Amino acid sequence: EPSEYFTLVDATGELKTTRGIDRESLENDVIELLVVSSSSAPPVEITVEVLDVNDNHPIFKPPAHVDVNIPESTEAGAQVLLTVHATDLDEGANGMVRYTINRGSDVHRLFSVDPVSGVVTLVGQLDYEVATTHRLSLEAHDGGLPVLEVVVNSPNLHPPVFSTKVHRVRISEIAPIGSYVANVAATDRDRGITGRLRYRLAQGDVNNWFRIDAQSGLITTSSRLRYQTTNHVTLIVTAQDESSMPRFANCSVEVAITDADDNPPVFVHTTRTISTTEAQPPGPLITVQATDVDTVGKSIVYSISRVFDENNHVVLNDEFVINPTSGEISTTATLTRDVSRSYNLSVVASNQLSVATVVQIEIVVEVSDTNDNPPYFAGQLAFSIRENEPKGTYIGTVRAYDADIGIHGSIVYSLPSEGVVPFAVHPFTGEITSVATLDAENLSRMFNVTNNTFALTVRATDNNGSHVTDVPTHSSDVTIEIKVDDVNEFPPSCRRRLYRGEVAENSANGTRVIQITSHDMDYEDDGFEYSISPPDVAFVIDPHTGWIMVSNSARLNIEEKMVHELVVEVSDTTGSSGRCVVEVQLSGVNDNSPIFQPSSLTWLVPESAPLHSEIGRLRATDYDVGDINNEVTYALSPSNDPEIRRTFVVEASSGRIILTRSLDRETIGSYDVIVTSQDSDPVLPMTSTATCSVIIKDANDNRPRFVGSMEFHVTEGYYATATNIGAMATTDDDVGANGIVTYRIVGHGGGGEVEVGIDPNSGRLSVGGRLDREQFLPDGLFRITVVATDSATHPVDRMSAVGVVVITVLDFNDNAPLFQQSFVEVFVSETTSPGDVISTASARDVDQSQSISYSLRPITGSEDFRIDPRSAEVTVGPSGLDRERRAIYTLHGELVGIIPRHTVEARVFVEIENINDNPPVFQLCPPRVVVSEGVDVGQYVTTIQANDADIGLNGIVEYYIVSGDASGQFKIAPDTGVVTVQRPLDHEIQPQFNLVVMATDAAPISSRHRSYCDIIIEVSDINDHAPQLLSPPTLYMPESSPAGTNIGTLGAYDQDESTTGVIYTLMSQSPDDSTFILNQTSGSIYLVGELDFERNVQHMFGIMACDRGVPRMCDITNVTVVVVDVNDESPVISPASISVNIKEGHLHKLAIHNRVNISQLTASDKDTGLGGIVDFRSVIVTSASRDRSPITPPSGASFTISSTGIVTLTQALDREEASQYTLDVIAVDRGTPSLTSTGSILIIVGDVNEFTPVFQPQSYWVNISENAGVGVEVTQVSAVDHDAGEFGVVRYELLEDFTPFVVDPSTGIISVSRGLDREMHGRFTLHVVASDHEGGVIGATHVVIVVLDDVNDNQPMFDQPVYDFYVHSSGGHCGVVHASDRDSGANGEVVYTVESTLFHIDPHSGMLTASLFLDFETKTSYQLWVEARDSGTPPVSAFTNLTINVVDANDNPPRFNHNLYVGHVIESTPSSTITRVSAWDPDTMGGVTYSMVSGGDSHLFELHPVGGTIRNRSPLNRELRQSYFLTVEATDGLHSSTTGVKIIVDDINDNAPRFTKLFTATVREDAEIGDYIIQVTSTDMDSAENSRNRYELSDSGNDAFTIHPTTG
Repeated sequence: EPSEYFTLVDATGELKTTRGIDRESLENDVIELLVVSSSSAPPVEITVEVLDVNDNHPIFKPPAHVDVNIPESTEAGAQVLLTVHATDLDEGANGMVRYTINRGSDVHRLFSVDPVSGVVTLVGQLDYEVATTHRLSLEAHDGGLPVLEVVVNSPNLHPPVFSTKVHRVRISEIAPIGSYVANVAATDRDRGITGRLRYRLAQGDVNNWFRIDAQSGLITTSSRLRYQTTNHVTLIVTAQDESSMPRFANCSVEVAITDADDNPPVFVHTTRTISTTEAQPPGPLITVQATDVDTVGKSIVYSISRVFDENNHVVLNDEFVINPTSGEISTTATLTRDVSRSYNLSVVASNQLSVATVVQIEIVVEVSDTNDNPPYFAGQLAFSIRENEPKGTYIGTVRAYDADIGIHGSIVYSLPSEGVVPFAVHPFTGEITSVATLDAENLSRMFNVTNNTFALTVRATDNNGSHVTDVPTHSSDVTIEIKVDDVNEFPPSCRRRLYRGEVAENSANGTRVIQITSHDMDYEDDGFEYSISPPDVAFVIDPHTGWIMVSNSARLNIEEKMVHELVVEVSDTTGSSGRCVVEVQLSGVNDNSPIFQPSSLTWLVPESAPLHSEIGRLRATDYDVGDINNEVTYALSPSNDPEIRRTFVVEASSGRIILTRSLDRETIGSYDVIVTSQDSDPVLPMTSTATCSVIIKDANDNRPRFVGSMEFHVTEGYYATATNIGAMATTDDDVGANGIVTYRIVGHGGGGEVEVGIDPNSGRLSVGGRLDREQFLPDGLFRITVVATDSATHPVDRMSAVGVVVITVLDFNDNAPLFQQSFVEVFVSETTSPGDVISTASARDVDQSQSISYSLRPITGSEDFRIDPRSAEVTVGPSGLDRERRAIYTLHGELVGIIPRHTVEARVFVEIENINDNPPVFQLCPPRVVVSEGVDVGQYVTTIQANDADIGLNGIVEYYIVSGDASGQFKIAPDTGVVTVQRPLDHEIQPQFNLVVMATDAAPISSRHRSYCDIIIEVSDINDHAPQLLSPPTLYMPESSPAGTNIGTLGAYDQDESTTGVIYTLMSQSPDDSTFILNQTSGSIYLVGELDFERNVQHMFGIMACDRGVPRMCDITNVTVVVVDVNDESPVISPASISVNIKEGHLHKLAIHNRVNISQLTASDKDTGLGGIVDFRSVIVTSASRDRSPITPPSGASFTISSTGIVTLTQALDREEASQYTLDVIAVDRGTPSLTSTGSILIIVGDVNEFTPVFQPQSYWVNISENAGVGVEVTQVSAVDHDAGEFGVVRYELLEDFTPFVVDPSTGIISVSRGLDREMHGRFTLHVVASDHEGGVIGATHVVIVVLDDVNDNQPMFDQPVYDFYVHSSGGHCGVVHASDRDSGANGEVVYTVESTLFHIDPHSGMLTASLFLDFETKTSYQLWVEARDSGTPPVSAFTNLTINVVDANDNPPRFNHNLYVGHVIESTPSSTITRVSAWDPDTMGGVTYSMVSGGDSHLFELHPVGGTIRNRSPLNRELRQSYFLTVEATDGLHSSTTGVKIIVDDINDNAPRFTKLFTATVREDAEIGDYIIQVTSTDMDSAENSRNRYELSDSGNDAFTIHPTTG
């Protein structure tokens, strides 16, 4: 593309600028140019770096005006007021910005700006009263030098002059808009605007195809060119200066427009439609042709861009190819109409130059149908039929489809010969019907089917099933399933006539008892439903599973009813039903808990009770019957607190409670011990609980403890009398006298004048005498020791505690305060702000909590300071400090203590320090210095010098380079200002440095002053750079290039100034290679010899470029000339000839997509690129022979070859047509022009066995008796093979390995090979295979079905070896026997008989019944033999044994074991078992139940109806009644008997003694010990030992009297 900044002079190669360049407007500082030559030389890249000049001002970022508010009290340097920022588009020193404050104002005294960061800070003291506003004018300066442009006008004396008057150029008509045409150049010897030229096109551009740059004279295209419009244009260019009286000159540019291949080819015909068939072998279809009107361009190339199927879907183009040169379209494979009935091919013609020269047409290929698709089945493949349906019943329809059309798709249905099946299929509709009535129960025996389901093979044949036409037929098989559904013909029955189950009387609702199962003789169980008839009050049955479950647990009571008899009815879905009997026996459970008497007790236990002593004893009674249910054990309840379980244990057998650890009343004063009693039922034991309250009696085992504060306070001073200061507090966990505490003092740590006392009962403390806090420093306290003792009855048992009491003496202000320092010296900067703390005058007072007030004595200078009256902080006053005003102060500080008042004084000496307030001033700052780029590091350059009027560190000046030397080429001595060279200088890298030197004083950074000096250092040039060769090191030349061709020009660049040119030298070219020469001045390389790619693909040599400076410097580069190959070598096929053996018909067995790869050829080409790429184009059958006799090649033989050399057979060969073929293979490279070569292939066709054996149609169903002997002939099969010789010999074999039949391999006769048994296997399906050539190809398979006819060779078999039936004595149904016979027909029909007068059996069903009454007492069981006989000739029988058990009837009453029962019960017992009655019944059925005859005392007691236990309903009182009598009845439900029960109430001690009256007595005071005074009497309602009373005196404190314990 043309450059807008540069132009290139054609003749000289001189590069010039066309206009000014603004570096800042460019994307980057580098412009890349590509210079092309009209010769074959490769392009040259030029890089132009645009250097910066200082042509841009620094610009402040907005805002340009900023307002800053600052408090008057702000300290200098305390904060950043503002940060300014400016940018400069220039680079280096030209773009480095530094900041200053305009010197025209007086703000320098108050403000400063950092020259680098732009940070503005406060450096002076603000005074609002002096000025409320300060205006700062900030300036930004860059570090560059100003650009000076001097314009000198001269008169217009000279006209423009063109360097070339006539330019001749050539350009292609397809050159893009903006393409380079020519660059005209004129010069004008005038200067200024009179020498500045502008160019224009004066005439010749009639089509407006060109434009010219007015400044550079560059001519480019402005629109597309057309060779067909004109092929030559002459342009007149005018150059004119810009003076007011312009002068001009003209030149001509002759433009020759060359033709280009920009017109697309045109097809001779438009869209074409052709037809082909599915059977058409691969080969040519049609040839397309296109033409091109252009005069140039390559030959037209044809290709197929896309292929669409009939649904307009893009498909992979594997089926069609096109000859790229001739346009012939061929198929590569046989087309299949099932894939697509038509194809739409997009054929493209291209002249190989550009996309624009491409044209496309559409070719439609229609594929007509052949019979090449077999039928296929779809739809329903599973059907069903009910048993017993009549012959001809419709079952279902199978449907097959064929992708072919017409007669090819017409389908006929049939059932292949595979055995006898009771079905037929309609040949045209596919309807399946039955040909016999089916019995579901006998299908498996008759037809050898599984699950009553037939697997039926249906065949569909296309071509209307015809085998007459030449078109082959296809067939497909499918297996369908036909299920014979069962019909409910037989009623259901239970598996057993009587079921027995058992369940506990406490079983929950839903508890399973027993499951009833049933069956019927139908093939399928239609599902049974169970019910209890009539419904039972306690049980239900699951209608689906047959499980009997508890439904009302409340009705399960063994005392009321021990056996439940249920009648279960089972029915199927049709309502047919059967019955069975179920007896459910109840079992008893443990249902009485032990009872404590009484259930709660209270025991008083001393706290000092010894370990393992007995605390008390509990007793519980269980009224259940039996050793297990009423044997009681004891244990602590798990619900007891863990503390109880650690303290007590219970003896399991006796109920004694034992103490296991010491008691502590103060920790636990009482225990509620829960004891559990449990009977010994191992499965479900019953329990009860009792609670014992254990109360602990106190013992003196705890010391007193001090509680509350042990610290007291008293104010120092004198106390004339004892003064109360507080009281002690103690506690004692004991009670009574053991818990009463007294106090006493045993020692104290006070002074000699302090008296401390304590009240022994209340514990109150008192002090007297003089107390001085300062005597008890440092903490002001003293301690006393107090003893607290309890008041136990015996002094030896008393316990004490010792405590230390702390008494704190409170302070009184009786001491004066004191300063810690009486003289303080302080140094303060004069910049210290008002309010700043300069010192703290602290003081101390030995007294506590005294308020001290501080003040300054008013003397001269004290008004400049303040002191805080509380903290004693001395601060600067509001007027601030000024060292010039006063440098030294002496302050007098006072402090005053109050209540009472004390005053002391201290002095503070204050000295004011100086600050830095003068900037450095430069004395020596040279503006410009010159230094050579070759000087050594450390070379002196110049000296900078500045002075500072301040003293000390504030007056020491240091120097730094802050700008203009980013790479650190120079350094400056910080102390002397001497500038030296720090790094080597390079004029070519940077010819000038604009340094900014900063002078700063040595004050602290926050208060430093800085000044700046600008200095320019110029670096002078020396010859220190060698020329740099710019041309690329690799050049490309076609091997056909003639001698004298310029293959390229090398350029060199020298960074040094004032060079006089470069000299080029050719070096290191091999002695025998004089192919190139070099122009020493221009650097152009020319070809003088001949290039040959095959001999030498590249040439390498060196070129040296040297400048003319001193010392002379050179650059060397290696140049590689790569020889570009042209197509001059023909392909070579390997191998050139080859022989291939292939069997006839090979395609059918090994074909993939109807192709077989038979050989692989390779080809090579010595050329490179496209000329070295070889494609195989075609394979041609040149000759053929049959048994070595030449013949015309058969038309059916078809071979193809891929571009990679794979030779493919596309149609099967027939050796009878030809036994050999000779093929020519052509290979073509892709060069221009292309070169070809030819190879040869010999195809030898081998013979194969083409025909398979075929069976002759014959019957396939054979019947034979099951007792046929070994060797008996069954049938004979026959097959023929149309092959001759050994290929036509047929041999037979059976596919089944384990079968009782064999086939003769030569004759096909099938015979019996071992014994037959119809009951083991009634039908055999044999697959006979016919094969040729000694077990070679399997030709055909024939199915033979052999059905065995039955003989009566099996006896009936009973279901079980013995039967055990139960029958009631009243007679009736006993049970059912069943026997089966494996034979069929009459041979398998069984009849039952029994020899008995009491029993009868149904001959067909096997049901046995009792015909007379049976007496259980006479005979309890009977033994019978039952005969099962089949109906064969002769018949065969079997026998089984029956046991019939007679079920007893209830005909005897129960009998009690005793005529009278006696029981005892303890009075006050809530409810307990008293005694148990027992009766037995001689009968074996029916349980005994008990009841009390109503009346009398029966309402006070309850009787268990089954267990016979008698319990009292409520507590009895012996004192009201001592015995009771009951009448108990026992019944078995039909008969009953009675007995008597006497109940005696046993006494307990439940009545307290009562004195008979209030007794009064007198006694003389001189009575002697033992004298009688009075006798007391008492009564007790209890009996025996419980009524014997004992006496004692309850007043234990009076020991003057005694009482006799028994007489009173």
